[in-house]
Amino acid sequence: MKGVLISINFIFCCFLLFLDSSTSLPLCVDSSAPFILNSTLEFCPYNGSTCCNSTEDTQIQKQFQLMNISDTTCASALKSILCARCDPYSAELFTVQSTPRSVPLLCNSTIASNSSQSKAVAVEDFCSQVWESCQSVSIKNSPFSPSLQGQAGRTPSKSNPSKLTDQWQSKTDFCTAFGGSSTSESVCFEGEPVALKNTDSEAPISPPHGLCLEKIGNGSYLNMVAHPDGTNRAFFSNQKGQVWLATIPADGSGGKLQLDESSPFVDLTDMVYSDAKLGMMGMAFHPKFAENGRFFASFTCDKDKWSGCNGICSCNSNVNCDPSKIGTGSSGAQPCQYQAVVAEYTANGTASQPSSVLISTHTKAVSAKPTEVRRIFTMGLPSNTENGGQILFGPNDGYLYFMMGDGSGTGDPYNFAQNKKSLLGKIMRLDIDNIPSAAEISKQGLWGSYSIPKDNPFSQDNGSQAEIWALGLKTPWRCSFDSERPSYFFCGDAGQGLGYYGVLQVSNPWYPSLGCQPWKGLLISRTKVNVITGSEVAIAGSVLIKGSHCGRRLYRDGVLLGTWNFYVLLMRAPRKRAFKKAQVYCLDDSVLDLYEEVDLITKGGNYGWRVYEGPYPFTPNESPGGNTSKDSINPIMPILGYNHSEVNKNEGSACIIGGYMYRSNTDPCMYGRYLYADLYSVAVWEATEDPVNSGNFSKSRIPFSCSHDSPIKCDPVPGTSLPALGYIYSFGEDNNKDVYILASEGVYRVVRPSRCSYTCSQEKATTEAPSPSTSPSHACRNFSIYQFLQISFFLLLLICFV
Repeated sequence: MKGVLISINFIFCCFLLFLDSSTSLPLCVDSSAPFILNSTLEFCPYNGSTCCNSTEDTQIQKQFQLMNISDTTCASALKSILCARCDPYSAELFTVQSTPRSVPLLCNSTIASNSSQSKAVAVEDFCSQVWESCQSVSIKNSPFSPSLQGQAGRTPSKSNPSKLTDQWQSKTDFCTAFGGSSTSESVCFEGEPVALKNTDSEAPISPPHGLCLEKIGNGSYLNMVAHPDGTNRAFFSNQKGQVWLATIPADGSGGKLQLDESSPFVDLTDMVYSDAKLGMMGMAFHPKFAENGRFFASFTCDKDKWSGCNGICSCNSNVNCDPSKIGTGSSGAQPCQYQAVVAEYTANGTASQPSSVLISTHTKAVSAKPTEVRRIFTMGLPSNTENGGQILFGPNDGYLYFMMGDGSGTGDPYNFAQNKKSLLGKIMRLDIDNIPSAAEISKQGLWGSYSIPKDNPFSQDNGSQAEIWALGLKTPWRCSFDSERPSYFFCGDAGQGLGYYGVLQVSNPWYPSLGCQPWKGLLISRTKVNVITGSEVAIAGSVLIKGSHCGRRLYRDGVLLGTWNFYVLLMRAPRKRAFKKAQVYCLDDSVLDLYEEVDLITKGGNYGWRVYEGPYPFTPNESPGGNTSKDSINPIMPILGYNHSEVNKNEGSACIIGGYMYRSNTDPCMYGRYLYADLYSVAVWEATEDPVNSGNFSKSRIPFSCSHDSPIKCDPVPGTSLPALGYIYSFGEDNNKDVYILASEGVYRVVRPSRCSYTCSQEKATTEAPSPSTSPSHACRNFSIYQFLQISFFLLLLICFV
């Protein structure tokens, strides 16, 4: 008996280690997104959004026919069960606690009131229906075989058991093995396609009254990553390549961010090339950082200034691109002079030390050497724009996700984003724990020291780059995993050009009374022309538009932030030239509009660019790299987005800044809502999923303000009540799941709504602010569920074997 108890306890301990969040998102069994069929399935009743094509539908039909089921009621139930693989929620139905199943999770009780599914089964649960109709019916090649489920049924009374009663003693045993219930975070199969409950008929979901911020730092940073030790510390980095380790004050303590800019954790500025669009774009810490001290930086380098900047050019014959035909960029750089790099570094500590010492060393390390341990990735970029560069570790799989823009400026003329032979315009998924030999790296044509996860969607496709996880992105800017539902992988994707269009109006300097005339000239930036070479203007950082003229639509590059004052070279005759300050007016947004979007990233997903920009068809001005037809792809449309004119009727928006699904208890009215913003810092949105688990979101632009007791005073935007954030560069999240805005004017934390006099009925009144905590001992209150499970495992082992 004691042995049995030990076994049960040990199994329970192991089970705890494998607990995983539900997917609860429309996903197919291979983790790819459902798609829209252009035709009707002949056998399974799944049309519209589905996980089966006609070939798979035919295979399921053949499998059903081979079962040779004589009873019509049982046959109908089995058909629905087999066809459940076509359900948009098949990943959830066929995977329970990370264990694949041959049969979907059968609803075995009346659906709970808090279920996300649409209706309750009125008479009897579906699992019982299957048992009652099929228990005595012969089913050849039965999917209910205990061995297929990894479970033990009864010892078969026959050598070739075909009936349920041959393998299961009772309905209770059967439904224990195959049944389950629907909750607010999971679904079960009730004999027909899963349908979620929509709240439209219930009380509408009201947006929060506002977002309350406090300013805790004056520095300007591009990245923030919570320290892996679970404490109130976090790493911050800037675009130049400096990384700092900071201590975050407790919420409501009145404390400021403790960050000494004179003492960086590591300084990579010697390797990093930075300008308005390039630099250190991301950093990530290994999931086992406490044990191995490994961390990673994503940045751009200049091969003319650093010998280590030596990757292969992404514009090459394999992707039908010739670097000699691209020309120089706006900064005068040659194609692939700038390169995207992911490099590995280590915190203080060596592998020769005992693991217990290492853990203490790595978690307490306050500095690291800027000496590269390993080059993970290097690739030459065709231009100095649209490069993305963020890196993240997947919370479930431990792989490194690398976000890469199309790298080609206006309109992606070489169609890199849709070309599976190119890594531009993609999200990559890399295994940085299993490093192949140099010979294998060369043989496989890899871009550095990593291996390809076997379940990458194109790992077996010789015509595609195996690194690709998702494609069809313009400039993925700030991505994040939902900490409670890791299958929800959000990415902001900046729209075409990061800017907008306008109309140039300039008067004739010789005959002012004539007003606006079509004088040919060149639009340039900010300063008057001082160098003229032929018909072109050469000024560092200027934007050259050949043949622009009065009244013509002009593109304004996103790097030219701020004023609309430009100078135009006007030519009346070869000997008469004049420099005139021009004014640019916004074009009507019904004629020209650009789109910023948020995507839910899934395995193998194609997000449409440059066939589409957001939901709109896109037609490039030039296409030397060829085109992709609309009919040849199944694009996944954005879950959220906005037109530029939606932000500011006079100027439009600049660029979307992807954020986080808010999971902190600090603002309970914001909990479970996705936060994102625009670069210009005049607009912040929250997005709510409805129905829950559907992947369908509705957005609401919300007011935001600074708390009256902010540790650092927030200056207002002149003439408004908005805090002057400057430009919003990014969002961050700490180990308490509190969310931060990283802006040009400082670091801002989302705090309790009452501190800004916003009403939230769910907020609990507090009479005393917590005292600030600055030591790693704070981890006792902030450790993650993963750490909790680890501790639980060892405690239970002690209980088991004492």
